[in-house]
Amino acid sequence: MLSCWIGARASDELGGLKGLYDSPSILGDDSAPLVVFIDTQHPDVIREEMGKPSGHPAKTRALQEKFSELSGARCALLHYAQIGRGDFGKGHVKALVIGPRKRGLGKARDEELFALIRETRIPTIGVSTAQTLIAQAYGGKTGMMRDLRPGEVDAKPDFQPGKFKIWGPNQVRLLKPDPLFEGIPETAVFYEYHALEIKELPAEFDSLATSDECKYQAIRHRDKILYGTQFRPELYDQQYPEGEMVVRNFFKLAGLGDR
Repeated sequence: MLSCWIGARASDELGGLKGLYDSPSILGDDSAPLVVFIDTQHPDVIREEMGKPSGHPAKTRALQEKFSELSGARCALLHYAQIGRGDFGKGHVKALVIGPRKRGLGKARDEELFALIRETRIPTIGVSTAQTLIAQAYGGKTGMMRDLRPGEVDAKPDFQPGKFKIWGPNQVRLLKPDPLFEGIPETAVFYEYHALEIKELPAEFDSLATSDECKYQAIRHRDKILYGTQFRPELYDQQYPEGEMVVRNFFKLAGLGDR
């Protein structure tokens, strides 16, 4: 019943964004392996950036193409307002990538996303603030990193002013071996942009990576392929290329890409 309610409301909530997202009907087409990129950003934020070359819609479409290239499979782009926990029953959906957000659509939508995260056995990774969503889905606690100290420069004054945030390349230290980090040095640099972090890790998870200012840089569920990264592995470039290997490793764990 809730899934039907979600479908009925999505067209209203996503008004003005026609053409940005795929139809959820793509989940029923089992003719080929599928990766699903789930956008969790609030529609108002997306609308504000429509038409901007570096806005959220353009970046999201570019990531959709990147995930398709790295996985070797079709990649569907869906907003979390379009989907429910019961929409992923077919075996052709091989991997879920959950994207970050500034704010969400409210408790009902989040609870349905949390249920999907808990119940699915599809290999899943959440990046940036999506890592905090994964933690919340399992009862973990999240919050702002800390207040800026006297004289400390604000890395992004127009976002959460007065709060410490990591904004740009950041050095991350791996804590233990894991297939997600195969081929990655113990210390690597990734891009990240956030002021929110996990404060208490749920008991079902292990911490895989850390940094000086953010304790939980990567986490993994102990019983299934479910990862979170506070950093943004998908935003790799020639200067900081390790993120590409992280994404490739995730798709490899899902049985896609270079196996």
